[in-house]
Amino acid sequence: SRLYNRAKELNVPWCVTEKIDGTHIGLTVSKDSYQLNTRNNIIESQNFFNIYNTKYLLEPVIKVIQEFVDSYSTITLFGEYYGTNVMNRINYKVPYDFKFYAIGESFGNDFMYYEQRSFRNIMASRYLYKFTVPLLYIGTFEECINDTNNEYSRLNTNETMEGVVI
Repeated sequence: SRLYNRAKELNVPWCVTEKIDGTHIGLTVSKDSYQLNTRNNIIESQNFFNIYNTKYLLEPVIKVIQEFVDSYSTITLFGEYYGTNVMNRINYKVPYDFKFYAIGESFGNDFMYYEQRSFRNIMASRYLYKFTVPLLYIGTFEECINDTNNEYSRLNTNETMEGVVI
């Protein structure tokens, strides 16, 4: 895409993504299982915004990542769980959905985040790009901090986005 070509040309890791108004979600996937977590806790109860009744939305992600992960590591996707039944400040036109913004891999006690370009390439190459937060801009740090943050949401163009993340 044009954004990937610009990132390659500039050889910089800075990008601007849309900040989604939801609640943080982590999806940790191993070869045979997965777990969902908030920023600080494993989600074990249905009381967290009805999450276990919406896990079918994550099945394509879980299936693909399980094929990708080694038996000695786990992969964690970091993202937002959002929608009108999660946070209802911005109408994204869905009751529940998931978008991810980062990926990391754990080998025992070691954890490594992938750079944004690698994360997006992994998601796109495995037909999971629809599960990524909207990418707005790639450039130098100075260009990114000057990028506007009052545009319309890429998830519903009738709404102003919550903000941006650099």
